[in-house]
Amino acid sequence: MGMRDRFEVDQWDSAAPLRAMVEVALFTSRRLGGRPLSVVAVPVSLGTMPDHEREQAARHSAAALAGMTNYSDRNRYQSCLATLSLAIDLLSQETPGAPVAIAIAVEFIAERDREIRNW
Repeated sequence: MGMRDRFEVDQWDSAAPLRAMVEVALFTSRRLGGRPLSVVAVPVSLGTMPDHEREQAARHSAAALAGMTNYSDRNRYQSCLATLSLAIDLLSQETPGAPVAIAIAVEFIAERDREIRNW
């Protein structure tokens, strides 16, 4: 039984515009032809926000990423969190309106580490 079998014809037809706009992407682990899991380091349009809002959103993004990587509240991790937050803020300004993948953020931090730490 497919999805269409569960709906009345009018419901199926009225949902056509929604189906045309939605793309369902499932994470398929361990499958060669599957879709990988991707996490965006810099949210779309972060770079277009006013300074204060952008800096705050960059801190939230950094905190979310830090939570995924098991950062703790120790001093060492706080400095890493500050570095990540600044990198996200700078990346968002370089690529306003575009999402930035984790791999690009890591590369950016590696290339500009000294500049970010001396900010």
